[in-house]
Amino acid sequence: MSIFLGGTGSTNELDDYEEGTFTPTHSANGGSAASGGTYSGQHGAYTKIGNRVHVACYLAWDGDWSGGSGSYAIDLPFTQDNSPATYAAINIGFAYHSGGALTQSNESIGGYVNGSKVLFYRIVTGQSTGAHSGNTISNTTWSNSNGYVQFNLTYKV
Repeated sequence: MSIFLGGTGSTNELDDYEEGTFTPTHSANGGSAASGGTYSGQHGAYTKIGNRVHVACYLAWDGDWSGGSGSYAIDLPFTQDNSPATYAAINIGFAYHSGGALTQSNESIGGYVNGSKVLFYRIVTGQSTGAHSGNTISNTTWSNSNGYVQFNLTYKV
């Protein structure tokens, strides 16, 4: 399919357009994904235009997951091209798990793309005391309780 973006000539022709779905699952960065539970919602959609992919994702799970190590992650349908560094960020609509707070009172949840995965990060907001800094959310913290997350992002491929 070719889409013309105004003007004349092939320099304004877009010949790489794709829409599709993917099935998001628990994953890990620097470890192994939790296993043994069930998903109550797995919805992923993407639109790829040229070298950019827009992803919309919703993932929900029960609390019967066990194991898992490293940072909690969700696999994406394409691997990010990070040359030069693009630092794709995530717009998180909501995030929850029944095992208690994912963050401390002076933190929020953010996320970023690392290769073909989304990682979730505890971001320090406002004033904090002591040696406190944000870090990725671990598999054992998030996946071993009932939970869900919804996010959108656009990244370079």
